[in-house]
Amino acid sequence: AVARNLLMTMGRLNARDLNTHPDLREAGPAGRIDPTYFQQTMEYRQRVGQVLEGALRMACTLRSYDLACAIVDATVMFKIGLVDVDDEKQLAWFKDLMSRQYGPGGTPNLDVGEKYLGVPVPSPEPKKEDGTPKTESEMKEEAKNRTARMVMQTKAVTTTDEKMALEMQITRTHAEAFTKAKIAQCQQQGIPPQMAMQAYRESWFILVRARKVGDDGATDATWDGVLNVRDSDGKLHTA
Repeated sequence: AVARNLLMTMGRLNARDLNTHPDLREAGPAGRIDPTYFQQTMEYRQRVGQVLEGALRMACTLRSYDLACAIVDATVMFKIGLVDVDDEKQLAWFKDLMSRQYGPGGTPNLDVGEKYLGVPVPSPEPKKEDGTPKTESEMKEEAKNRTARMVMQTKAVTTTDEKMALEMQITRTHAEAFTKAKIAQCQQQGIPPQMAMQAYRESWFILVRARKVGDDGATDATWDGVLNVRDSDGKLHTA
């Protein structure tokens, strides 16, 4: 079982080279491919995805930034089929693939705008003062301007019972080009675009790390926030 899992893992990490190999392309039309492998590969990918998701939740629970980064990298490698997420050739290949498939503006990208860190302010009310519900455009406009208003009204955390929130305004710059290309693909394949878009999901990981600051304002560099570890003085951090 271990050897089989290792073969499945290496096959997935090298999926780009394997799927474009000349021998595989010739074997398909000739009927020399065992469908069992691909069926088992899909099942294995699903199981590994669940394991990685659970490991990421554990890393976040432990507040381990380094472990969370490593798991996110592993998830990207496994889902796309890359041996190294930092390889410039692999990155160039992926960007070129997305550009050819979804157009010049279709490469997934997030534009992080205004950011707010402090005591949360109330969310916009879904209804107007007269009790009538707000329109979708009105709600979007309020959400769009909310972060900018919060920056102007920033209130620092001053007591131990106050909660702190990090909110940011994010724009999916690829959304329009990607959606148009996706709908065109569905129409060519005879698939209802509504069904395809409902099943479509995008996963974005935003990792945030904080440093402990002492009473004198100095940053504590001996502890990176991970729970249940000892710092350079041997102190065990559990919270």
